[in-house]
Amino acid sequence: MYKGLLCLQQQDYDSAVECLQPARLPLIMGLLAAAYARQGNRLQAKKSIEVLRRLAATQYVTPLAEALAAIGLEDFDLAFQSLHEAIDHKTNIVNLLAVEPFFQPLRTDQRFTKLLKKLKLVS
Repeated sequence: MYKGLLCLQQQDYDSAVECLQPARLPLIMGLLAAAYARQGNRLQAKKSIEVLRRLAATQYVTPLAEALAAIGLEDFDLAFQSLHEAIDHKTNIVNLLAVEPFFQPLRTDQRFTKLLKKLKLVS
């Protein structure tokens, strides 16, 4: 997962897809969808999201997985909605919101500050 995040940060989307593709864990699948989207393969990104949703019918899938995919697709409304749900579900990785570079596209939106307040990372 972290190697995939690094490849995404380096804008090496082909390597990110290659790294993340074999995994079937929901968070990694969300990152894979983001990698496909940033690679320009929106169709494959949306297919990955559908796989996540089908998986959610049989097991718990954190809303953070869909948030990661939504950020890659630049669907920021869905990203913020899913991040709020991830906080409500107490998804531990969401605590990295303030420092993880992946969330950079959201930081200029005023809704981002509301997320940080909800996490009690700012006052």
